[in-house]
Amino acid sequence: MDTISIFLKIIFENIDFILPITIIFLLITSIGVVITLTLVNEDRWSLILPLGVAVGIFSFIIFLGTLSYFFKARPGILVILIIYILFGIFFYKKRKYKIPKIKFDRFFLKSFPIYFVISGLVAFLAGTTQYGGDVIAYWGFATSFANGNYPLRSPWQPDLLANHHQGTYLFEGAIHALTNADMMLIHTLYSIYIVLSGIFLIWAIVRKITKRDILSVVPALTVYFSFGAIFIPLLSVLRQYLHPEVEHIVTRLPLLLDAKNRLGGMSNLPDMIYINHRAAALLGFILVLYLIYTKLKVKGYWKPIIIAAFSVAIASSDEIYLPALVFMIGFWFIREMILKPKFRKATFTSFFLGTIIFIILFFLIGNALRDSMLTPPKEGTRFRIITSMESLLQRNESLKSAILRNSSDSSYFWFLPSVWVLGALALFLAISKRNYLVMLLFFATIGSFIAFFIVDHTFYATNNERFLSQLYQHLVFIISMSSLLLLKGKSRFLRLLAKLFLFVLVVPSIVFASVFIYKYAKKPAYNNLYGKISDDKVLLWLRTNKPKERVFFVDGFLWKTNDPYLTNHGIQNFGLFVPVAPADIKVHTPDFGVEAIDVINTLNPSEMKALKITYLYVLDNQVGRFPLKRQKDLENQDYFKKVYKDNFGSLYQVSKQYYEKGENMAGTISELSEILKGGNIFLDNPPNFNFYVRAALALELKDKENVYSVWGPGIFNYIETKIILKQPEDGISYDYIVVGPDLDPKAVCKCNEIVKIWEINQAVAYKVR
Repeated sequence: MDTISIFLKIIFENIDFILPITIIFLLITSIGVVITLTLVNEDRWSLILPLGVAVGIFSFIIFLGTLSYFFKARPGILVILIIYILFGIFFYKKRKYKIPKIKFDRFFLKSFPIYFVISGLVAFLAGTTQYGGDVIAYWGFATSFANGNYPLRSPWQPDLLANHHQGTYLFEGAIHALTNADMMLIHTLYSIYIVLSGIFLIWAIVRKITKRDILSVVPALTVYFSFGAIFIPLLSVLRQYLHPEVEHIVTRLPLLLDAKNRLGGMSNLPDMIYINHRAAALLGFILVLYLIYTKLKVKGYWKPIIIAAFSVAIASSDEIYLPALVFMIGFWFIREMILKPKFRKATFTSFFLGTIIFIILFFLIGNALRDSMLTPPKEGTRFRIITSMESLLQRNESLKSAILRNSSDSSYFWFLPSVWVLGALALFLAISKRNYLVMLLFFATIGSFIAFFIVDHTFYATNNERFLSQLYQHLVFIISMSSLLLLKGKSRFLRLLAKLFLFVLVVPSIVFASVFIYKYAKKPAYNNLYGKISDDKVLLWLRTNKPKERVFFVDGFLWKTNDPYLTNHGIQNFGLFVPVAPADIKVHTPDFGVEAIDVINTLNPSEMKALKITYLYVLDNQVGRFPLKRQKDLENQDYFKKVYKDNFGSLYQVSKQYYEKGENMAGTISELSEILKGGNIFLDNPPNFNFYVRAALALELKDKENVYSVWGPGIFNYIETKIILKQPEDGISYDYIVVGPDLDPKAVCKCNEIVKIWEINQAVAYKVR
């Protein structure tokens, strides 16, 4: 009860923000329901509502992704919402159907407790889920879109297109623009919105097809709770006959998280709430799956066009679903051509029109693949197709089984079958029943399967692993739904087999995951539900007056603190352009590059010019650490014009004269590669360095052949260049040593004579003689 009280208390404290967001969600859902009822002949609200959510979200993303070229920032987003509402009103006025009545029937009475429990569990879980560092990027895209940043560019690299998942963050950015709520609350409520809609949509679809009221929830829970995991208890004597990929000791009931913990960052429900662009894309995928499966009320040639439009919006949220969509639509096209020979010409024409619409919208609506095509990296290509046997065999290792134990000497273990086994089982069950929706899903899985093996990201070696989560989710969706269909079959053997699959394999894993989710959701801390944005005055002033200017913050980072507070909050909560990343090399998240650290240390005009900084905010307590010459530069109004002052610091407009006449100072990372001429270079690693400093040093020295450093924290999460570090070993003779200022370099080289040749506040370089 204490947990519920805390949860409700936070809800009521933040109702001024939660209520407007909820109203907008309901408004978008209402329009989605109107469009849904225009498209499909359905009278069950258990199916209409989640369909309406999905249709509403992705149709609104299409509006945002196209109309934002003309209507920008907060006023523009309001105009787009009004146009969207008018679009919904038009469809409502032109309707040729009656609004279905809400039925309080037997199914409602039986299912309401399940709806209530699932909704409560997801809401509590979302409130307490811990978000990772990537939200700085996610929310930075959203808030900068609210400021008018479209086509979307990286706030930390304003010269470069985002090359990132966008659809979800266009949606969240629009909500932020309309409500001014904190992004954490918007992200959390949106996650609840799409996750619950996905669960209830699968439940409603499976219920309609299988005619099972309660058991039809099982496939939904396999996708969203257990993430497609099937764990089989086996005696330890059988261990010798198995060859798993991994064998782990766990202290809880088995989860996919413990067996396959690198599935592109999403192998459990808390991760899905955090990485909600993928949760949104999954909802969209289910929507398209059902729209292909069901008969639409519109004329036949409209169907491929509608599917094409939604597919682009889904790919905008997360392009990982594109292979599945392509193979599913391809199967649909071939089936139509075979089963309807008299209409082949019409079928081909409608699919051709759909393809044209897809291409047009693909290049209109912001998405990672489009940006990748328009802004290719300087070194190689981002994506490539790899078919070498070595690569195929290496990737096949990830498909192998896994073993989880409670202890090393336990008498039993939990066995997760390989993807190959699950695939064979799914194929057997799909063929046994030959349900159209199951076959569509199976061909979609083939698309994900092929992409897992052959798609390669040049600068992110394990990027293909995220397809693995799709494989588990899709395959066990097929297994559980086919089993439900077989329960009503004529074959006694198949009915028995279906019960075995459902109640011995699938349901236990749902129970295991539910226990994990329940314990996670019970944490009495729901910080994600606070809605008020921070009141940092300079950030508010900049968002109001200079939302598209490039501002840089000298806020004590790397001198008094290791937290770049104003930079992070300026990007993620206020959508400012803060160019801290490398000037000409694409990075995934706002990591500090060489130029940014040099600006922090020196305010050199060359580095500031490279980042195209137009405004500079300096804390009062940071001015004194600069040399007297630089302090005089700050007082020179021909160089820096003070435009804003608060209790903490001053904001300056940087003039062109400073870039033309200002003088550089020594003591920068950018000069280090010229100082270290060659030979073996030792580069220290955290905690002796701040990890941002180490990353910048590694980037500056990337063209040196022999840089020795332990690979780990302190290298860019994602950067479009090759940084090659060799592993330090005993016996290596180093010519140069780069360490933290407090470390004795002789502890590294065990040498007698060293000379300091370079120094900044955060690092020192020595030459070994």
